[in-house]
Amino acid sequence: MNFSDLISSHPSREDILSRLRDLADETGTNSQMRQNLLTEVRLKEDDWAELATIILAAPPTTGATRSSIRKWCLTRTLRGGPANLPSTVNFYRYISFSRVSECLAESGVVDSEDQGDALLFSHLGIEPSKFSATFRDTPLGRFLMWSTFGVSLATLIGEPSPPLEDVLCALGLTVNHPPYLLLEFTMPSGKAQIPTFCDAYAGDPWNRYFRSSAIGDAHGRTMPTDTCKRENGFPEVVHEVITAATLTSPLRYA
Repeated sequence: MNFSDLISSHPSREDILSRLRDLADETGTNSQMRQNLLTEVRLKEDDWAELATIILAAPPTTGATRSSIRKWCLTRTLRGGPANLPSTVNFYRYISFSRVSECLAESGVVDSEDQGDALLFSHLGIEPSKFSATFRDTPLGRFLMWSTFGVSLATLIGEPSPPLEDVLCALGLTVNHPPYLLLEFTMPSGKAQIPTFCDAYAGDPWNRYFRSSAIGDAHGRTMPTDTCKRENGFPEVVHEVITAATLTSPLRYA
C-alpha cells in the first residue's frame, strides 16, 4: 500500500491533498517530494495512517506541513529492507572534505574542524591497514549514509579523471564545498538498505533529486540532476554511518 491508496477513502482526503499541493507549489524540491510520497510502496499501512493524522493535526501552512513530514520520517528510516546485492561488493561514497572534518568535531573525535582537517590530511593516500587506531574508529558521517555500487572505479576516477560535476550530477548531487573525498568500503551482508521516502526526507534541507523505488527493485537508483548527461543514474543504497575501519582503499581526493 502507498499513501495515495490509504487516503483514497479517507474522510479528509481533499484537505490532505490540498496541503500537499500547496507545499508542492512552493519549489521543485517539494513537488518531487509530493510525487515520491504518493508512490512510495515500502512503508506500512499503519505508517501512512499516522502520517495522515499528523498532517491534519499541523497548522495549515506549508512550513508546518513540511516540518510534520520530516519529523514523522525521522522515526522511520532504514525500513526499506535489505538490498539484493552480490555476495562481494564494494561501495562508494563522495563526501566533502570539510563535511568529514565537521563530523569529526561534532562526534568529539577532535576538538575543532581544524584538527579534523589535520587528522584527514595525515591519512590521505595511505593504506587502511596503516590507519591509526583513533582514525580507524572514526565515523565518517552523521545519521545516515548514501552510497553507490556496481560501477567501475574507472567510471568514478578514471584516467583521465572525469569532471567531478559529471559524476556528482549522476548521483543527484551538485558540487558544494569542494574538495571531495571518495570513500571505497565494504559492509556486512544485510546492512545496505533500499532507500525509502523517509530516508530521503528525514534530513534538512531536502534534496530534490530522489525517486522512490518500485516493488521488485533490488535496490534504489539515483536520480540525476536536470542538466546531467548520465540520464540513468547509478545504483543506490542507504545505510548506517560507516567508520574508517571499513575502508578498503586509501582516502583519495575525487
